[in-house]
Amino acid sequence: MKKISRRNFLLASGVVTVGAALAACGGGSSSSTAASSAAPASSAAAPASAEGKVLNIWCWNDEFQSRFNDYYPEVKEIAADKSTTTLKDGTTKDLDASYFGFLQTPADVYTAPYYKGAVDIYYVGDADKTALEDKPTVAVAMKGDTQLDGDVDMDDAFDTLQYYSSSAAGKTVTFTDGSDELLEKLAFYVSDIDTESKAGKKTEDAEISMDDAFNILQYVSYRAAGKDVVWSDVIGK
Repeated sequence: MKKISRRNFLLASGVVTVGAALAACGGGSSSSTAASSAAPASSAAAPASAEGKVLNIWCWNDEFQSRFNDYYPEVKEIAADKSTTTLKDGTTKDLDASYFGFLQTPADVYTAPYYKGAVDIYYVGDADKTALEDKPTVAVAMKGDTQLDGDVDMDDAFDTLQYYSSSAAGKTVTFTDGSDELLEKLAFYVSDIDTESKAGKKTEDAEISMDDAFNILQYVSYRAAGKDVVWSDVIGK
């Protein structure tokens, strides 16, 4: 499939005049923004925001298992792939981050361009909030920062559109070089502006679409025009 040029991307999005404004206002600056995944910034130099912080657990071990059994007696068993739990009443529940509390926030650990490392967690059922001995590895980045370079700019919108176009054409495509599975999931997650795939990949209710590219471009355009904007202003939720 023919690659989409940046000029055609702007034409297709109906924002040629906005593109000119971005160039005049220094769009695509290399300045960093200190924020975390799902945390909007009001300008290119905004501090970390407390809004919409999300951390995801990507690992499981025997120590988690033993404490899980202690604090969640209603759980009968855990699936072999650790994706779901079966409760004693027969219902099934996704095994996700709702079972855990974090002793550090994304804003605590984030440093540009992204954070990948360990954080302290505890079981929600533990009133003492005792940190688990083993720490899960998490990744934190700014929402919309597709390139994971510490800034949200027009290139992120372009790369998101290119990813969508290649996927729609049936091609196997990645946001990163594919050498680090967690960073690939992170790039997918922060690029999925509206449906926010916590799995870091396409699912039944979350995927990368043309709207994501447009939303990033609109966010960048608002900031370049000097407007205070958060992601809910862009996507309407």
